[in-house]
Parts: sequence; structure tokens; C-alpha cells
Amino acid sequence: MGLNVDFIIDQPEILIGERPSCTLTLKNIGTGPLEVVHPESAGEMLGYRVMELFRGDETFTTGETADEDIVPMITIDSGKNFQVRLSLPESVNLQTPGEYAISAVFLYNDGRDRAESEIARLRVRQLSVYNLYIASMQSSEVDAVFVNPASKPSEIVLAQFRVEAEGGLERLKSLGKVESIPKPIMSLAANGQWAPAYWIAWAENSRLQFIYFDQESDIATTASFQAPDSFAEIIAPLYIEDSGEAEAGCRGAALLLLDGSTPNSWSLRVMNLSPSNSGISGQLEAMYEITTERPRWIKNYTLSDGTRFVTFISYTGNKLGLYLSPCPDSSTQAIELHNLFSWDDEFIASGTTLGFADEIFGATLVWSGVPDNRTLELIIWKFDFKEKTHEQYRQILPWSGMTPIGSATVRVRPDGIPAVLLRSTEHNWSVWDGLDEKIKPLPAPYTNTKSSIDLAFLNQSEVVLICTEAIGGFSVKQMDGSDLPPLFGD
Repeated sequence: MGLNVDFIIDQPEILIGERPSCTLTLKNIGTGPLEVVHPESAGEMLGYRVMELFRGDETFTTGETADEDIVPMITIDSGKNFQVRLSLPESVNLQTPGEYAISAVFLYNDGRDRAESEIARLRVRQLSVYNLYIASMQSSEVDAVFVNPASKPSEIVLAQFRVEAEGGLERLKSLGKVESIPKPIMSLAANGQWAPAYWIAWAENSRLQFIYFDQESDIATTASFQAPDSFAEIIAPLYIEDSGEAEAGCRGAALLLLDGSTPNSWSLRVMNLSPSNSGISGQLEAMYEITTERPRWIKNYTLSDGTRFVTFISYTGNKLGLYLSPCPDSSTQAIELHNLFSWDDEFIASGTTLGFADEIFGATLVWSGVPDNRTLELIIWKFDFKEKTHEQYRQILPWSGMTPIGSATVRVRPDGIPAVLLRSTEHNWSVWDGLDEKIKPLPAPYTNTKSSIDLAFLNQSEVVLICTEAIGGFSVKQMDGSDLPPLFGD
């Protein structure tokens, strides 16, 4: 009776926070059949010896004991192999950059015998988070994209979170290198739909940069196009089809913000995107011009029927206006620009969520009043496409008018209740959660952090923090600083 273990880490290099996949092969080198625990349910019968090569620290860890009443067993005939792909468990601590040597140890014969693989080497790279962009707050599955400047050169990274009990960072994926630190955005399918791929884009040095990432093939394709003008911006989010032919992939579209023909005008133009086996093609399509100052904030939406709209906030004279317009397409005959609201306020930040019934729920943070006697107010608004109605109300936030705001992020729940993340110019972070009148400071060690931080909603209600840790990587924390709750309580 004998067993040989072969252990291969599929990715020789990962980022802090990634959980690498590996291939485990068990070979029966004995003369008769061998019964062993199935590796996916091995629990304490499968362990990992981990050595950090720079410091020489060595640890040994096993998986969690299976909860099943009957542990699945497999029988391997003499001279035969059993192979399975696994992810390294969370107990294998890879939260420090460095070079690691890892071997797999498998117990068999009721734990009386053991077999250990040769070592597999793994490099863990530093992760810093800049220009984090979160696509949507509609569900517990939150997708984001950001730049990691700790890589040389910098890289674009996809992050996937599960904001639910026992959730957290689900996946990191490096999508490609960049020479600068751009502000990437990503795609969303039509309201209520899902796409098996992502479009990611940014504008840089008069060029439009695109990445098409197919989740099934795990392949990222890049393309670069000359921008129509040197001040072109790509309006978030990108659009992506909910499905596509297997070979062709999911088509997409970028809505571009361009210069207008006069100083007080600007244009919207659509660029259609198509992936193929030979690369990415981009085609500029319909365009129209709008006569207001360039927007202070702008976002586009794809309704459940595929219709696309854009909302933006812009000044016309001394008036701050919230506008709604269809996105340009080949059937656009004239501009349909609707001024939903006008305000005598100073713009700070805005955020929206597309509701499940195709309503736009929004909130806009403003200074209201004269500089020496001003209040911080949140204008909470809604536009209902079905009823063609819009409404608003104001909420005064308990923030001193004498305390400048360094940055602000507005997030809106799927039911329309907003929350605001605030940072003073002294890097003191706090949150107004929309459910309490108070503004609460972030818990230590995030109170004064200079790293990226954002908001999400646990159970689409409770505010949680998507935090960048000082050692690198992400965590998702509740407002008291604790991890996300367990699935079934304590």
C-alpha cells in the first residue's frame, strides 16, 4: 500500500488577496486498490507545508473538518491516478509579499500513513489600490476595477466581492499592464441581466484604451483607438450585451463625452465595440451636441428593454441643473433634453442606482447657502421611466459648514436610500448611513487612512466598508471594524 502526491500551483505568481488554484494528483504506487478520502472533502487529511523563503518561516496548516455525516471516499486502482483542481484554503496565509515554497501532505490509511509532494514555488506580489471603480450596488455580488501601481509597470486589476454573510473578496485578476495610473471603468449589462464577460476602458493621452475579458476562457484582449478629441472622456458605465455567440463574445458600447462647437457646449457620441478572435473593433456612431457647461457629474444607464439614457449635472449660469437625455443612436432626430431639477447650490458629489423596475434612484451632495453660513445637504431624487414622474427632497447632514470636504462618495441602495462617505481635508473619514441622523467616524485603523475606501450594502441595507489594508489587499468590514458576519450566527 503506497501513495504518491503530485502538487502543482497553476499560477506561479499572484497578488496579495488572490487565492491560487492548484492541481493535486494522487497516484496509487501499491500493488492493490487504495481507498482514500476525496481531496475536496479531505479536511484535516490534507495539509500544506508553507515556507516563506526570505525569512525562513515555516507553517503547517490543514483544511477545515468536513461537516458531512459520511465523508466521501474514492478508490484508486494500482498504478492509476486521481486528479482534482482545488483552491488553496484560507488557512494558507499568503498576506505578505514574498517567495513561498509549498508542499501538499495527504494522510491515508485512517491517518496512519502520509505522503508529501515536492515543493511548488509561488511568488506573492504587493498590491496597492488606486482609482477604485465599483460598477453597481444592485446585488451582493459587487464587481470593481482599479489600478495597482505597486506593480512595475502598473496593472489593471479586476476585483469581485461577495457582500453577504461569510463573504468578502472573492477574486482578483490582473488584466494587463499600463504605463501610467489611469481611471478605469467597467461595463454593466441591461438592467436585471448578466453578461459572461466585462468591458473595461479608460482615456489616456488622446487615446481610448479597452480591455475585453471573457470569464469562461479567462483571457483578456486589449485594444487602443485614437480619441475623437484630446479631451475625450468615457462615461461610466460601459454597456455590454447580456449574451453573445461563443466565438464572437459580447458586443459593447462606450458613451463618449467630447468637446462641443462652442465654449459652452459639449457632445455625446457612441462608440460600438465588437470582440473577435482577431481582436477588438471600434466604430464611432451617432452624436449630438448639448448647450450647457461641461458636466460636473454624468452617468449612463441601460434599461431592461435595452433603451439607454444618460443623466448629468451641469451649471447653466449660476443654476445647477440635473438633466436626463436618451443616449444618441442612429434614430436620434433631435436632442431630447429634460431639465429635471434646478438648484441654487454648490455641487460636491452625486451617485445613483438603477432600481429593479427601471427607476433611477439618485442623491446629490451640495453646499447650500452662502460660504459663511452654509449647510451640507443631500438632495435625494427619483425618476420613474414607467410613470414619467420625478421627485426630490432634501436632507441636512450634521456637518459644520466651516469644515472643508476633501472628498465624498455617494452610494444609493436598490430601494433608493442613500449613504455618504466623507473625508475632511485632514483625512478623517466618516459615514452617514442614511438610516441614522448621525455622521459616524470610521473604525480604527481606517479613521485616518490615506488608502482607497468605499461603501457597499450588506443585505442591500447595512453599510459596510470595502477597505484597502496597509499590508496590501482588500477586506470588507462592518462599521464596528469587524469582519462580515457568519452565515448562521455565532
